[in-house]
Amino acid sequence: MRILYLTEPREDYLQDQILYGLRQLFGAEVVDYPRKDVMYAGGRDGELYGRGFTLWRLLEDIDIDRSHISERLARGEFERVIFGNVRRQRPLFWKMLRSGRFWGRNKGRFVFLDGQDGDRMFAATAPFGPYFKREFGRRTLSRVKPISFSIPAVKVRNEALPKTQLFGRHVQCEEAYKLPEVKAHCGSGYLFDQEHDYYQDLAQSRYGITMKKGGWECMRHYEIAANHTVQAFYRLGDKPERCAPHGLKDMVNVVSFDSAEELAKKIELIENEGRYEALQQNTVDWVRQHTCEAAAARLIEQTSA
Repeated sequence: MRILYLTEPREDYLQDQILYGLRQLFGAEVVDYPRKDVMYAGGRDGELYGRGFTLWRLLEDIDIDRSHISERLARGEFERVIFGNVRRQRPLFWKMLRSGRFWGRNKGRFVFLDGQDGDRMFAATAPFGPYFKREFGRRTLSRVKPISFSIPAVKVRNEALPKTQLFGRHVQCEEAYKLPEVKAHCGSGYLFDQEHDYYQDLAQSRYGITMKKGGWECMRHYEIAANHTVQAFYRLGDKPERCAPHGLKDMVNVVSFDSAEELAKKIELIENEGRYEALQQNTVDWVRQHTCEAAAARLIEQTSA
């Protein structure tokens, strides 16, 4: 499948995860344009969002033909043309609209991704292709399709490590600091300079505390689960149903809590009834359904005629 993937230079979880997944599925047939430098080994220097953990600088710099894109687009060479973050790419959208690129041989081939926080969307895309969004709210139109974050399959640990601590050390949830274990051993700032150390800490923890930040979707949800650790998700029950993350069920593959007292009681119940191993397995099964490769395959399936 020949895909033109229109990028913008900033780190962007949704945009970059789908690009990574598509490249694993279709190789050089996926043309990232302009070249997304941050995705490649030896790519852009300097500090990256989230210290560059999990997603960036992973792609091999294979030979990609990025020449004469406008002419090739006019010929209808690409089976899909994907805007990686259309709300940031509005000038490009208007330029392509004025040039007539959405009609003729390219009609029906466009896909629009929106990884921004909040429930706003870019409604001008409506006649030209499906619109995928991770954050939903009252202003989100019903035609919008839900999409979630994902994690590279290579980042999902093959086996669980022995669990030597109750909680992962990185905790931003203020409510959780009412628990003695969190108050004594955890911190809310950047605690790890290396991804290996961050993953190791999660992997030796029974639970990783997570929560809504700028939006409900957060890379931390997937990093916790990828290390065979159960998410303790603050106020998960408040999340709109269509809003990512999808498929989490309290006391099945996640522990939802509204207060520190509730979390303590649920953990005590899990331990007393020997339910942790089942929760852990369900957690791993969930994250394996949300790899970048699986997310990219779902996107292609959902946009097939």
